[in-house]
Amino acid sequence: MPGVLSLKSAGALMMINDQNTYFGVNTYMSPGPLPVSSTGTFQHVVTTHIGKPASSGEDWTEAGATMSVNDPNPRYFTYDNDEGGWQFHGAAGTSQKNYQIYVSSTVESFTRNGQTVSGYVYNIWIDNSWVRSGHLLSRQTGINCANENWAQSGNSFSSENSHPTFQNGYLYKSSGYQLWGAYSGLQSNFNIWGSGHYTNAMSGGSYQFVSWVT
Repeated sequence: MPGVLSLKSAGALMMINDQNTYFGVNTYMSPGPLPVSSTGTFQHVVTTHIGKPASSGEDWTEAGATMSVNDPNPRYFTYDNDEGGWQFHGAAGTSQKNYQIYVSSTVESFTRNGQTVSGYVYNIWIDNSWVRSGHLLSRQTGINCANENWAQSGNSFSSENSHPTFQNGYLYKSSGYQLWGAYSGLQSNFNIWGSGHYTNAMSGGSYQFVSWVT
């Protein structure tokens, strides 16, 4: 989140309810133009998160595209909340790219909040290129795709001529994968906050999650 005072937020979220089955996600995302301005959206993030809370606090990683007034160049990024923070992976375009985050069965020691703990190694690929690895405390994890917008409290959000879209997604599990769509046994929630909007039509066997703010 940008480091300015009096921010408001708006957006939309698609998430799975089950945090105890899936090991990661493979999805295609087009972020749209990510418009920002000093009088409109201050920071725009279109991203996929995986992780779930632990007894020692939040534990997640994410991958997506972002732009802000302080850095007005769209960039691919990854983030880990307790191991390395932000990393950037080149200039982001508006076209659709593949994003994969997979939590492996490999367990390693790592430093979390100043303590040595054990975690499962995850890997992240953007457009089929490996960009990052790290650790999560749980292999089975929560997963969501989000369109996040922030603006200063007196400003309106910037308008977009195309909307962020996630589609052709599937979830990794112990044997193969599960298409991320409207199927028995796979419950998904679609949440909005602020002036967020979305559609979630089925397309090619999975949800096509389109979101925007007004």
